[in-house]
Amino acid sequence: QTFLLELTSKNGALKKYQSGDLLVVRPEEDNDDRYYSMTVRPDKRTALISVRKHEYGIVSNYLARTEIQDRLTVSFQHNHSFHFPENAHQVIMICNGTGIAPFIGMIEANRFKVPITLFWGGRNEDSRKLYQSIIDPLKSKGYIKQIRKAYSQNMDKKYVQDVLTEDQLFISMSLAGQGHVLICGSLIMQKGVEKVLDEITQKNLKQPRSDFQELGLIKSDCY
Repeated sequence: QTFLLELTSKNGALKKYQSGDLLVVRPEEDNDDRYYSMTVRPDKRTALISVRKHEYGIVSNYLARTEIQDRLTVSFQHNHSFHFPENAHQVIMICNGTGIAPFIGMIEANRFKVPITLFWGGRNEDSRKLYQSIIDPLKSKGYIKQIRKAYSQNMDKKYVQDVLTEDQLFISMSLAGQGHVLICGSLIMQKGVEKVLDEITQKNLKQPRSDFQELGLIKSDCY
């Protein structure tokens, strides 16, 4: 039900884009754009998206039927507010499911090895296998420091916000030291995560989450 799709641009269209920008698909059936937060691979020719297939989803089912060498007509859109922060000394990435897609490219581009902690929520260990062959080598190379996982269908049922609560001192210290927090995934997850972050900052830093958002230290890109 969830798959990775890699698209190679033949005309250099990706050269001015980066991970966190959007790949846009407009189906003929309804002319309503669908947006996918994407990874732009270091070669600047390849875009990677993660797609969850919905039973009646026009675009997700269309993309699921694509085969190698198929040609797709898509467009791209800048998403300047959701790029890897410049001059960051620590970054926390929070996502669930397909929300990991833009973070893959951000981690791949982390050549200076800024400490990155990835909080990722999925259904079970099988959900992680889709990304394992990409993420694990990046951790081995030191491009990502730590991975914290939450599985909602395991015996010890956890959501990503539960793991955030467990690591609240780390998150508080990071924000207090001008660390950055990026959130990507479902709107339901975003609401839960922002509620927990607000509780953490109020309790440990005596400030509302909104203060850190206004400083640009907490950014979201959720759908």
